[in-house]
Amino acid sequence: VTRATLALLLLFVLTPAGARALERPLRIFVAAPRNFLLDETRIFRPRGERLPHDDLLRDVGSRVEVQLGKKAWIEVANAQELAADLAASKAYGDGLVLGREWLNLGQEHYESLRVDEAIVDLRRAEGLYLQVFHDVVEPYAFARVYLLQGLCYVERGMKGQSHVAFRRMFFQNPGVRFQPGYYPPHAEEEIRSSAVDFVLTHPKENPFLGDDRLARFFEAYPFDNVVYVYLDGASGQASLHVVVLSREGGDPVLHESFPLPEGNETAAGPGVGEAVDAALSRWLSCHDLKPPPSTKSRTPGIGF
Repeated sequence: VTRATLALLLLFVLTPAGARALERPLRIFVAAPRNFLLDETRIFRPRGERLPHDDLLRDVGSRVEVQLGKKAWIEVANAQELAADLAASKAYGDGLVLGREWLNLGQEHYESLRVDEAIVDLRRAEGLYLQVFHDVVEPYAFARVYLLQGLCYVERGMKGQSHVAFRRMFFQNPGVRFQPGYYPPHAEEEIRSSAVDFVLTHPKENPFLGDDRLARFFEAYPFDNVVYVYLDGASGQASLHVVVLSREGGDPVLHESFPLPEGNETAAGPGVGEAVDAALSRWLSCHDLKPPPSTKSRTPGIGF
């Protein structure tokens, strides 16, 4: 899958920013919310254990979509709608199928101790998945690439590379859990160490793997902004963050955080949800937009 092929997915050519405000609605992509309230001591536990404030994050994420979708001059799409729209694209389908083949082959080579071959396979899978934005559509599934990469690097004694791979795994799927004793002790220790470093130092305000990836996303799809909600506890207190990223690049046009009370998760819900609504309203008030003719409140997918 080439970049030129991916460009065929662009279904609408954007007009200049000045004209856009008058001629069409604001187009917003709501990224999947993520919970970064990790505890490295609880990573190796039976699966099914949930992270703190999971219910709050889910509710606020849904609330953001609903509130934005109510406005006549905004069109909203989320990851599920993007996936549904891409399902009809041959470029996406081919990239996804080939990426999965390389991923499965990489796992087979890792399990048969052909680690060097596995590393090559997994890098190919990563590249193909990134080309078709599989990390945006299915971040939890994409995390498997980085788990296997990290395990391969551990086996080769490549500590720096394994650290990066595991950090990226936690970024894609922060709620990942592992059966105790399934991996060798030195691999478990590296995963724990990467989790600690991830919580304290990994940038979290961009749901993509870096600013370049965000820019490519805006090049490929006709969105004006990305809205992203996540939970973080790097400061020592759990906080909910709401971030708005712009097609124009640079720093977020909005980034507000809301501390959460300790010990009583249910008490935070309504107040935080209203605070997020207010933050988004303040941001939207800066847009001098008039509803264009015949605008619907919500248009699923990206084929606006």
